[in-house]
Amino acid sequence: MCFYSKQQSCFCYLFQLNSYMRAFEYVYVVCDEGKLDDVLLSIPECVGVYSYFDSSRTLNFKLRRKAKRSDFLDETLQRSVFPSALKTAKDVNAAFKESVRKKYSKSWDFLQTNMGHISMLDYQASFKLCRCF
Repeated sequence: MCFYSKQQSCFCYLFQLNSYMRAFEYVYVVCDEGKLDDVLLSIPECVGVYSYFDSSRTLNFKLRRKAKRSDFLDETLQRSVFPSALKTAKDVNAAFKESVRKKYSKSWDFLQTNMGHISMLDYQASFKLCRCF
């Protein structure tokens, strides 16, 4: 998932999005409601979009466009992320997804377990924190 903030430059965001489309089958962008039109005009049709808006100190998310499978998957890029795990894989994409799942499972479990105690701005910090455990 790629977040597009009010302050982020378009070039940085598009470069990141291009990399995600080469590594992952389905890619979503999350953007502020005020940037929705700009984002929809600047991204490929295969990229899904969620928008968010702040309401009474709560972030609300809305699916704006469902992602379609990327036609840009790059096995060489996927292998470079987890070289030892994917060295002999016959189905590189399946092995890549399993490697990502294993790498981030503790972070995801931590986030789900502590969701009620973490404010929205703390999500990224929470992922960094739980890598230490």
